[in-house]
Amino acid sequence: MSEQDRAFIVEALEDDPLRGQPQAVPAYIGATILNTPLNTSASNLSYVTQGYSEPKKALVSLSGTFEMRLFSAVMVLIFFMFGYTKWFDYEAQGLVPLIGNSPILGWMHTAFGVHGASYALGVAEWSIGLLLLAGLRWAPAAFLGALGSIVTFAITPTMIFSTPGAWQASAGGFPAMGGATSFLIKDLVLLAVSIAMLRHTVRAWLAKK
Repeated sequence: MSEQDRAFIVEALEDDPLRGQPQAVPAYIGATILNTPLNTSASNLSYVTQGYSEPKKALVSLSGTFEMRLFSAVMVLIFFMFGYTKWFDYEAQGLVPLIGNSPILGWMHTAFGVHGASYALGVAEWSIGLLLLAGLRWAPAAFLGALGSIVTFAITPTMIFSTPGAWQASAGGFPAMGGATSFLIKDLVLLAVSIAMLRHTVRAWLAKK
């Protein structure tokens, strides 16, 4: 460290309102640097700031945990609300063009009928919501819930391409959204959230091992 750098640190410490206080992190770091030899390289000073960076890492970790819990709570609400509507005729009828034209879900009408398919989706959505709720306390449930959420929101946007009237012909077609496209395309955001939740769950799980 050069004399110029040392002088800069001294000046910064003199202007530090927390100078002299034991908890003053900048003063601690500065004092440690000032006591190092002049020929010490910057790479060898990394240990000085390690204690200062750990609180920042902790805050980032806490922030990430809060965000993931918020995502989980919102997703639980979404799956509960959508699962609830699946038990009523208006929703079952509204799903007919979506499910009936879907190459992925079309078999459900044949297997369960119009209302049975709606009920099955309701059970699936409530199950995923319960897993996410339990996942706030139990990591395996969080993993399964996030995985189920990914599958759900990876499938629903595909209906944009199979449902008639997805693009508004009177406005020239694509990218003018028509029908349920404006509703389904928002599921891409939920898909991204679900992937983030799964990634966070796996990383937290592995960190404990």
